[in-house]
Amino acid sequence: MAKEKYNTNYSIKSNSDNTYFLVVKKVKKNLKLPDVDLDFFVFSVAKNKIVYKLKLEKGQVKWADSKHLSISLMPGIITKDENKNKDLKGYYFNVETLKKETLKKEKLKKEKLNFPNKE
Repeated sequence: MAKEKYNTNYSIKSNSDNTYFLVVKKVKKNLKLPDVDLDFFVFSVAKNKIVYKLKLEKGQVKWADSKHLSISLMPGIITKDENKNKDLKGYYFNVETLKKETLKKEKLKKEKLNFPNKE
């Protein structure tokens, strides 16, 4: 599925229990334009289908824990309305409920202990 969508320009990272795969389109960085577009999808092994896909300007995505993505954004225009600005820096996305969430740092620290050591 990744090859069909992105040809050979992609990377795949599984969550800690290998139930979901994050497939991110690789974009060559340009020194003149260091901010790159973000294009990715999440594949569910249990459902055998793409459960979430997103394309944004200037952002990054990675696994925060076994069921949450950490999506970081590069803000454009910031307004005086705090409600509109709350997601400008980024947010967590639950791939099971398909909703944006705010996670407590304590929960993330516990989950991160389950990730394999990358040394």
